[in-house]
Amino acid sequence: MSSLSARKQVRKKKKKMKRKAVVLITVILILLSILLIGTLSVSKATVSDLEAKPIKHENVDSKYMVLVNRKNKVDEKFYPKDLVIPNIKFLRSNSSNKYLSKDVAVQIENLFNKATSENINLRGVSGYRSYKYQKNLYRNNIRKSGEIQTNKYMAQPGTSEHQTGLAIDILSSEYASLDEGFENTNAYRWLLENISEYGFIIRYPKGKQDITGYAYEPWHLRYVGKTAATEINKKGITLEEYLNENK
Repeated sequence: MSSLSARKQVRKKKKKMKRKAVVLITVILILLSILLIGTLSVSKATVSDLEAKPIKHENVDSKYMVLVNRKNKVDEKFYPKDLVIPNIKFLRSNSSNKYLSKDVAVQIENLFNKATSENINLRGVSGYRSYKYQKNLYRNNIRKSGEIQTNKYMAQPGTSEHQTGLAIDILSSEYASLDEGFENTNAYRWLLENISEYGFIIRYPKGKQDITGYAYEPWHLRYVGKTAATEINKKGITLEEYLNENK
């Protein structure tokens, strides 16, 4: 083969490689565009896009009357756009679940500051969790503890309040386990006396599993606003019962 023919073949191979590279880059750019469009469309969702229950109290903000449980699911693509990290101490500094909706973050900061002033050292554990995160968490817990035990405490993906940005799990420096033993701490007793003032309720109270669908969780706080929280906590009822009373 002459050197001229060899050079021609080399040029042809280079051209083919360039064409393949162009096609590959084009495909990658198209896929990235699709992902970006999907992300932007999801980020437009807010808590108000969830099905908020109408409430007859004029002092209750209906956007916080979102009922999420085993029967009322959140769309897989739902993402609250106003997420921020509250300025509070967390149990694990490297946790990725520190976000809350802005209004909730403000009130949880106020709650923590009040607690600190009274020598109660609260710690955040888990705030917002995406659908995907909840899905992985749920699967991992089933592998670890079995489906029956997992379903007592853990929400299936799409049924978790954490996806709304309105809920947060809280423990303290004196007790760092997500179990019922937290109810025996000074921190929990302090929470019971003070959370109404900041618009929070214990979402899954003791003895209400048949209504909420979940076992007792003294660590799980849900923001509903001060008016609703005061009434719910005073009556010792659940969010489900409160919404049913105020249809």
